[in-house]
Amino acid sequence: MSNLLTFSQYVSESLDTQQQVDTIYTDFTKAFDQIDHNIIIKKLDMFGFSTKLIAFFESYLSGRQQYVHYHGVSSYHYATNSGVPQGSVLGPLIFTLFINDLPSVLDCEVLLYADDAKIFQTINSLSDADNLQRNLDRLNIWCTSNKLNLNPRKCKVMIYCRKKSEIPFVYSIGNTSLERCETVKDLGVHFDRELRFDTHIHHLTSSCMSTLGFIIRNCQLFRDCDCLKSIFSALILSKLEYGSLIWYPIQQCYIAAIENIQRKFLKYLFFKEHKYYPPIGYRNELLWSEFNVLPLGIRRDLTALTVLHKIIHNKIDLSDIFNKIDFLVPRIETRFPLTFAYTTPRTYALARSPIILMCSLYNSICDGVDIFRKNPMLFRDSVIGILNYKD
Repeated sequence: MSNLLTFSQYVSESLDTQQQVDTIYTDFTKAFDQIDHNIIIKKLDMFGFSTKLIAFFESYLSGRQQYVHYHGVSSYHYATNSGVPQGSVLGPLIFTLFINDLPSVLDCEVLLYADDAKIFQTINSLSDADNLQRNLDRLNIWCTSNKLNLNPRKCKVMIYCRKKSEIPFVYSIGNTSLERCETVKDLGVHFDRELRFDTHIHHLTSSCMSTLGFIIRNCQLFRDCDCLKSIFSALILSKLEYGSLIWYPIQQCYIAAIENIQRKFLKYLFFKEHKYYPPIGYRNELLWSEFNVLPLGIRRDLTALTVLHKIIHNKIDLSDIFNKIDFLVPRIETRFPLTFAYTTPRTYALARSPIILMCSLYNSICDGVDIFRKNPMLFRDSVIGILNYKD
């Protein structure tokens, strides 16, 4: 989430000022399998790890035997001289340490998460695009020296722009030109060139409706509503809430489409409870009250305000976001004091950007909630009370 928050804020601010952002999404070929053991041991030594701890990691990585078993036939055992054990606790940590020095060789914006890396830059002229290409070349050289391989066929270029005439440039790795795309899936969220997130919401609602049908078909013998609510929460609600601060819907048609998924499920619970479906036009408020659930809109607002609370109290390391939050110090005689100040957005992209979304939501309830209260549970409870009252 911190990765996507930082990126979407950067792009939305650029789009609001009619600027272009070129982003290169890279793909490492079998990244976790290609980590050279000698290189990672040298890097651990450069970090200042103790001799005993380095010896522990060396013992952990080296001397591992593996084989292939297929249809009752097994291959010979052979030693692996590269890679980290996937599915282990230390595997992702070792890979993170391995690529930790990558940003130091670049002079453009870069964000990393596991084996996903993207470099991006605001493009105002061809010289800016040339600079991004040079950084891509440096990234490729770093991969070669660290015995990691980029897969040019899977690397994508996304141009975020609202202008009719964009600055064209063909990015390449070696002799291979990178493919340009209109939408890209970044850490589970579908991004489009204007940050409208129409594609993401369509994919989300379609997937959740399909999963809801799966639940209804396979849980016909279930009678416990709490059990069904747990299944809904695990398989559907988790999807509907993942990254909601990034793709937060503004248009009423999208809000209704998302809420309709929970409504269909609650009508199914109503059927389980009363042996008949509620009549057409049955109010959502009655369903929410009967089954003790919150509207999805309130849950999204609660998520946004909870993230803001964590950022302010340094529970999330998001310095790029925190430094852009402008605290407002009103005059004493101000009748309706607000907590945060922000510029009026010109575009939907900036209006739904994380900072403006979080700050505007809090300003609307700041007379009844204290975000500087450190206890997160007390803050959460007070927010739910205010949002329920407003709704």
